[in-house]
Amino acid sequence: MFRSRSSISSMQKPYQAVVVEGKWESLDGFFHNDEADEADYNNPYPTLMTVAKDSAFHIAVHSKSEKPLKQLLDRFASYKRETVYNEGDEQVLTNILRTTNAYENTVLHEAAINHNIKAVKLLVGEGYVTPEHLLEPNESGQTPLFKAAVFGSTKVVKYLASRPNQTIASAGYMKLKKAHRFNNDGFCIHHSAVLGEHFGTALELLKLDKTLAYLKTRKNMTSLHLLANLQSAFTDKYSKHFWHRLLYFCIPTGDYDNYDDADIIVEEKNDVIDQSVVEFGDNISEDDDDKVGDNQNGKWPTIVTKIWKEKRKQKFAFMLACKLIKIDDSWERSHNEDTIKYFKRNLNGPKEIEPDDDQLFGSLEDDVETPLLAATRTGVIKLVMEILKMHPQAVEHVSHKKQSILHVAASYRRREISEHVKKMEIPTRRLIMGIDGEGYTVLHHVADTTNYTGGTLPGPAYQLQDELEWFQMVEEIMPSYFTQHLEDKSGKRMTAKELFKVIHKDQLKEAQKWIKETSQSCSGVAVLVATVVFAAAFTVPGGTRDDNGLPILLYSPFFLFFTVTDVVSLSCSLTAVVMFLSIYSHLLSNWKISLSHSLED
Repeated sequence: MFRSRSSISSMQKPYQAVVVEGKWESLDGFFHNDEADEADYNNPYPTLMTVAKDSAFHIAVHSKSEKPLKQLLDRFASYKRETVYNEGDEQVLTNILRTTNAYENTVLHEAAINHNIKAVKLLVGEGYVTPEHLLEPNESGQTPLFKAAVFGSTKVVKYLASRPNQTIASAGYMKLKKAHRFNNDGFCIHHSAVLGEHFGTALELLKLDKTLAYLKTRKNMTSLHLLANLQSAFTDKYSKHFWHRLLYFCIPTGDYDNYDDADIIVEEKNDVIDQSVVEFGDNISEDDDDKVGDNQNGKWPTIVTKIWKEKRKQKFAFMLACKLIKIDDSWERSHNEDTIKYFKRNLNGPKEIEPDDDQLFGSLEDDVETPLLAATRTGVIKLVMEILKMHPQAVEHVSHKKQSILHVAASYRRREISEHVKKMEIPTRRLIMGIDGEGYTVLHHVADTTNYTGGTLPGPAYQLQDELEWFQMVEEIMPSYFTQHLEDKSGKRMTAKELFKVIHKDQLKEAQKWIKETSQSCSGVAVLVATVVFAAAFTVPGGTRDDNGLPILLYSPFFLFFTVTDVVSLSCSLTAVVMFLSIYSHLLSNWKISLSHSLED
């Protein structure tokens, strides 16, 4: 049964059958083999099956069911009854189940990782793992409950937290015990769930322990800070194709009272998972942990399931954000001040006031970018709007780098956010005059392309046109004297307009080259069309009369249609030739002309 051979190679047959072929019944059959010598039963510890130091118990929980694990536990109990144990051997099974593999996981850790709620209930509910053992972390500081949260095993989290001695009462509410809250890296259980994008699990954790929302990382970041930096959590991956968008709009996300977003909904047939289809519906059934409620018999294509899971994830992410935003007060710590003392008009002006580093930046060790500015930087517009809706005063927050939401929106080209802030006239009049720690005004950030990715417009001419419009839009709302401020970052002390010209110099050359080549190509095509149309005008369809030279089809409606279309074609082609020649001739003399609009015509 439980063999004493230490060589992993002796486990090749069960490994091939179980891991490769998915024949879980062969696992119990191998240990039921009576070919082993009697001496093989002297060591009750099972042979390691993998190079990762997994025992048969570790492998069994990967089956997504309890049957393989239960068979091994029953086999061990039978072996115990047939064998005379020495004193202390009663803890053998407990020691086996608490043994870690190379990934520092016990059998219960592996069951939690694999969303095997049935195996978890078997181990914990039957007393194989005691409540005290649930509080024992592995070498990374992760308890089975913590591990379940990391991998989004929401059902496992709910079940383990409900066991005795896992929570404590504090100030009238319950919270998880300290062993479950932090790992050795300083991340709390809620941070790990958010970073893993298991937002349903994160919501469930807040129901179990509200104080988790206030915990911070070693870099002074709360869960809302981490969420604001996860652009992928709010990005629609299925917006490019019409049918995908339609499915995304129509598919229901399910019951929000059940946060099993990462407990993959699969169909089991003979303990073998069919990966080609999955099942889903509106409500998750507590009686069947692996299937989803009302649509039990329906099978859906993989793409439908992916869209459903993506939509569900985004819904949970926004729900989690709303809960965290309500208690967020990071915006209250602001560095607002009169920036006129940092204003620098020219090199021969009055003596400049140079603030020291502590005055300018505050305590860099304690300060961190607020969720509002982080969401602005990553372009999570929905999150920005929600923060400003719940905390409208946050719009005037100025970070330890002296940057406001307008600075960040201008730097990362978040035009929709900038337009929304502009509607708040009183805060905008103050924020537009902000000068950050690098001596940049909002207009300088527009001129600088450090954080600009090129946008989505085709061609450098269109991109330059967009940059010009963006610059002019910000310049209109900025006081005229502030547009003359000299920045410090480049070391050349330039105004925003001078900085714009220097930084966009290469882009201007590329735009001129692109328009020149486009004009030449289009001019050639227009001349060719004009030549063909002109020749067609002198080749009268049907020929002419010999007596008077008039077209034979003169009074035919088709001839009239031909004449009109030929004249229109000739006029358009000649107009295009003149237009593109005009663009080409004036290209070097006026770089600020809206050439892209000419091309659109």
